[in-house]
Amino acid sequence: NMSRVIDISEVAQHNKEDDCWIVIRGKVYDVTEFIEEHPGGEGVLIAYGGTDCTEQFESVIHSQAATEIMKELELGVVEGYKAKSKL
Repeated sequence: NMSRVIDISEVAQHNKEDDCWIVIRGKVYDVTEFIEEHPGGEGVLIAYGGTDCTEQFESVIHSQAATEIMKELELGVVEGYKAKSKL
């Protein structure tokens, strides 16, 4: 299936507890249904709703289970995303 391309301005509108998208490494995730299950607490996902929280995500160790869950929650990719090269 083709990845849906989503503008960051559209992502920004989904910043509420009952409608929450986040961006990690250029991918858009709908975490609305996952908020209550997030082992790191609900507040953190709501706080970063509608934003790119790659740095916050990478600063915390996430399990293999997290990777699997993220695949399920993935909506698409952010328009114009370029991976930051690690120098």
